[in-house]
Amino acid sequence: TIKESWMEGGLITTTPNGYGAWITGPGGTSAGFDASSSSPSMKTYSPATDTWVTVGNPTTTSIHNDNGYMIFVRGDRSVVNAFGANSAAVPTNLRSKGTLLTGTLPAINVPAGKYQSIGNPYASRIEFSKLSRTSVDNVFYVWDPLLYGTIGYGGYQTLSGTNNYQPTAPNGGTAGYQLGVSYPYIESGQAFFVHNFSGSDGTVTFSENVKATGNRLVNRPASVLTQREFFRVYLYTNTGLIADGNAVAFDNNFANAIDADDAMKVTNSGENFGIKRAGKILAVEARSPVEASDTIFYNLNNFGRKTYQLHFAPENMRGSGLSAKLIDKYLKTSTLVNLDDTSTVAITVNADAASAAADRLMVVFTPMAALPVTFTSVKAYRQDNNIIVEWSVENESNMKEYEVEKSLDGNSFKKVATVAAINGLANNYNWMDSNSKSGYNYYRIKSVDINGKTNYTAVVKVLVGKSGSEITVYPNPIIDGIINIQLNNQPAGVYKMRVLNQLGQLILSKQIIHSEGSSNEVIQLNKYAPYGIYQLEVIKPGDTPKNIKVIY
Repeated sequence: TIKESWMEGGLITTTPNGYGAWITGPGGTSAGFDASSSSPSMKTYSPATDTWVTVGNPTTTSIHNDNGYMIFVRGDRSVVNAFGANSAAVPTNLRSKGTLLTGTLPAINVPAGKYQSIGNPYASRIEFSKLSRTSVDNVFYVWDPLLYGTIGYGGYQTLSGTNNYQPTAPNGGTAGYQLGVSYPYIESGQAFFVHNFSGSDGTVTFSENVKATGNRLVNRPASVLTQREFFRVYLYTNTGLIADGNAVAFDNNFANAIDADDAMKVTNSGENFGIKRAGKILAVEARSPVEASDTIFYNLNNFGRKTYQLHFAPENMRGSGLSAKLIDKYLKTSTLVNLDDTSTVAITVNADAASAAADRLMVVFTPMAALPVTFTSVKAYRQDNNIIVEWSVENESNMKEYEVEKSLDGNSFKKVATVAAINGLANNYNWMDSNSKSGYNYYRIKSVDINGKTNYTAVVKVLVGKSGSEITVYPNPIIDGIINIQLNNQPAGVYKMRVLNQLGQLILSKQIIHSEGSSNEVIQLNKYAPYGIYQLEVIKPGDTPKNIKVIY
């Protein structure tokens, strides 16, 4: 039973011993639980109501369940308070005993048009693609406790065969599900969701041939079509965590209608960033090859009042002959999205309900056309008590004007000046800000042509006054793998810089000689480096370390 196994027979230890869990639920001890709680800490999924329901009485309910469980683990049996608020969480092992399940097992029903949770029945890793499935989508969903979620307890990862079983929402590359890595396996002891797209009941059947050995796959399997095009987007919070993400795959083998190659979106407790298609919300969309005027309609849900970063990561889309633009209906702006490499666009949600509208964002593909102007440089620097902003352009034609935009926080920009365009092969422009503020002053240039089309430069910043000695990375998340390290009011000497991945492995290192004062140093990650969270370690003169989390 549940009580005999994961509740360790009801034993409560006074000190941690590393076994079992404190399981609570409505009805408390009279219903077989350790204590009463309004929501159960151990539950099962009901397809009929699309909700989680309390497990049966732990004293009499068998631990074996074809559909698996969702359990909130506070620690081992020594963590005895109802919500873990008064006891520190500790590591624990959930153990059970009985006859191992082997051979071909009875089929598990997946109701028409519904999700179904399933527990891996074997003491072995299994490969999802080898499961015998009828009327079940080519996708599975697992819980990743390292995703941020609402309060840091996790979120769902969508692993679709259409997307090469790569996660759509890793937390900058969590330890379990890293960006750019395929995860076609379900581990021993792991439960997962499947979805039935059809109008009739489906099934999932386990047999011995689904078992797999070895470690997780870290490179592309031979069966994947290398020319399949992907348009992936990841949603970063203002604290540098990835809250969600989605992907569109373009291939001749896919249809534009909703079918088993599309992955339905499972709702997270935090932010949800999905794709809306034919009245459905998707995490992975399968489409025919991309064409001009194709549009990806995004669906925003449960966004907080903060600034987010959209990290676009296209794959194999170079040479499509198309360009992509992010349309922001709230700001009424159009921002070019790079199809050759990664790019990042910031969006801000404020007190205005329209800024969090579900249909605020979309990406539209259009025939590629020559840009009316190319920014070749932009910079800003102090001159006495003023700040000079300079920019240079090439291929200038049909331009109306340039707008100088300023920000004091690097997120919210306002127009502060308009400079008329000269129009010519190449021109240089400048503007003086006589109203600089103490601290950082951020600037960017917006070009406006005679048809109203716009384009932005990168953001530059200037420090006015002294803000103390600091070492910072800007922007962060970084763009195109470029880490800009700013040394402000730092002592002269030799500085050692190292970049480490989440496993603590050295990615690259650099040593510089810094003159006293402020300067900027650049570290370029390998263009094939996976997206995720890196650790920048700066050793100052005197062996004083400074660690900075860098998001790519």
